[in-house]
Amino acid sequence: MTIRRMVLLALLMVLASTQSPILASTIQAAAPAVEARSAPEQLTADTQRVTGAGASFMVPAGWSVVTGKNLVILQPPEADTHIAIVDTQASDAAGAVAAGWAAYKPEHKWPVKVVTSRPPREGWEDRQVFDYETSPNERAVVQAVALRAGSAWTAVILDGSEPTFEKRSAPIGLIVQSLRPKGYHRESFAGRKAHPLDAARIADIKAFV
Repeated sequence: MTIRRMVLLALLMVLASTQSPILASTIQAAAPAVEARSAPEQLTADTQRVTGAGASFMVPAGWSVVTGKNLVILQPPEADTHIAIVDTQASDAAGAVAAGWAAYKPEHKWPVKVVTSRPPREGWEDRQVFDYETSPNERAVVQAVALRAGSAWTAVILDGSEPTFEKRSAPIGLIVQSLRPKGYHRESFAGRKAHPLDAARIADIKAFV
């Protein structure tokens, strides 16, 4: 063995046995944190579930549920499609969607194509829809929805294949349309007595129209 090889071997042994604290901390900081997730739970009937922050939604029969920190992932029988519901404390819609992707799929690469505002509905005071640019070959459906009630934001991410979205459009609609913020109760007129439709009320209606 030459002197040069002996020196190189000695250097390698030193590097293997000792590590700079700065280097170690840098490696540790660079490693992404992986949040623990539950095992999939398949439901046999339509079931109402609640996120950690209290938002309620329906899970269709035959779908599976996986939960994590501030995260719920729903999957149909097909494994190529998911709907993620994420509780966030973001300051705006873009921040809520970014937090949703970070919790669900931080490696996603799709750029935002267009953002569309929607009117308030069912307890959500602010609703914004983010559509993403995908290639035709992907045959992918990628969309995110930011929903605000008070100061809390909920991000909903729809991520899957076009064939599955077409096949499961009804249960997907059930999930999205059933999502309500914590404490929301739909107004009901059950048990209320109707006011008589007298001349004064008819005049009010005509004035409004």
